[in-house]
Amino acid sequence: MSSAASVSSADPFALAGWTAGTWTIDPAHTVVAFAARHLMSRVRGTFSQVNGKIVTGQDPALCSATAAVGLSSVSTGNEMRDNHLRSADFFDAEHTPTMTFASTAVTGAAWGSMTGGGRHRRRQRSKEGRLIARSSW
Repeated sequence: MSSAASVSSADPFALAGWTAGTWTIDPAHTVVAFAARHLMSRVRGTFSQVNGKIVTGQDPALCSATAAVGLSSVSTGNEMRDNHLRSADFFDAEHTPTMTFASTAVTGAAWGSMTGGGRHRRRQRSKEGRLIARSSW
């Protein structure tokens, strides 16, 4: 975590305990998870390589988040499926190793939790997505 400054308690709209600053995403304490429909079931998985930052402002509405995810780090618990997801049929991790996320709006910011709507970019395509950040403490 980089710079941080506590929100003034004199501000009647400030959340108790809210801290403004720039926060580096810690990969050791971060889970990037997904769920996708496949036929009649839902496949769940994670990515273990992630980095980025979350910027919190005095006003929670001014928060932003960016993240980069290593696509080769996908894990669904099935090695054959993971290799297929890494292939050119899906992620093409060899030629496009990273998917990025940049928030366009942050909603539901409260102590220990925030949701950011934004765009994620992979293989020269950009789609709407969301990033949910929760503190475990």
